[in-house]
Amino acid sequence: MTVNNRVGVIGTEATIRSGAYERCILAQRPEAEVFAKACPLFVPLAEEGWTNNTVAQLTSELYLQELIDRKIDSLVLGCTHYPLLLDCIRRAVGGIQIVNPAEAAAMYVAQFLKENRLEREASAVPKHTFCVSDNTQKFDRICRLVLNSPYPSETVDIEKY
Repeated sequence: MTVNNRVGVIGTEATIRSGAYERCILAQRPEAEVFAKACPLFVPLAEEGWTNNTVAQLTSELYLQELIDRKIDSLVLGCTHYPLLLDCIRRAVGGIQIVNPAEAAAMYVAQFLKENRLEREASAVPKHTFCVSDNTQKFDRICRLVLNSPYPSETVDIEKY
């Protein structure tokens, strides 16, 4: 992931405050320096569908300059919304390697399903169920943007869990 052991992490304010990514990176690579930056405007930009316009580009440049100045060579996207802004983030950071943890999670889930013989038959029609904790209209808009298809969503009360 990193050559010079200088890793940037971006996420929501809560994610950055938790220190979860820093702990994980340092557990694997104690010699690394981790520089974390909250990028709270990325979420509303993604939810608004403003993922590749002037506002998104300028926001990316403003947020990420601090990490570039710290000479990071890898940048971890610490929020599920951030890959939607990937083009702007790439342009802002130039040749810095971008790490999307969602890709690793998807590979892990695929391997788990295979090992446990839980994969669906190729001929089976998939059923999609999306549960959201807030604002299904926003989710529906993002779903159309990201998946190019409208999928119904159900609101769940996460306080019960």
